[in-house]
Amino acid sequence: DGIAIDNENNDINNNAAEEIANQLREKANNLRREATSAEQLLRSAAERKKEVRNIEADEWIDSLLGLTSAAVASPETAESNNAKDNIKDNHIPAASTLALRLQANNLLSPVKLMRICERLHERETAMMVGAEGFLSKDDDVVGGG
Repeated sequence: DGIAIDNENNDINNNAAEEIANQLREKANNLRREATSAEQLLRSAAERKKEVRNIEADEWIDSLLGLTSAAVASPETAESNNAKDNIKDNHIPAASTLALRLQANNLLSPVKLMRICERLHERETAMMVGAEGFLSKDDDVVGGG
């Protein structure tokens, strides 16, 4: 008789332990789902922030290269009918023109200059595998390119 009672207690203890284990597994799975969801939110927020920064830097670069109406006119740009074609054909404005455009577009701060350099680097390295062209930007690619 004593052996039968011990088996029943073991069965009850095993069932309780199994139930606790199942609850802990379920809790771990819920925590994993929450963590995955939070990570996705953080990643998408970081991507949106980077995209906004890239758009701003691209606008600065376009103004430096004379691709926007905000660009300062120079003898070089006066000769050019299509600045975008000139940039794609590797006709980059002279240093003096770039300096004038930096000043006219209020891009002389070290932070802005660093962001411009970083963005130019990103765009240039993104094009290394393609045959786009020097300093050009693919508008179809998210983040430039």
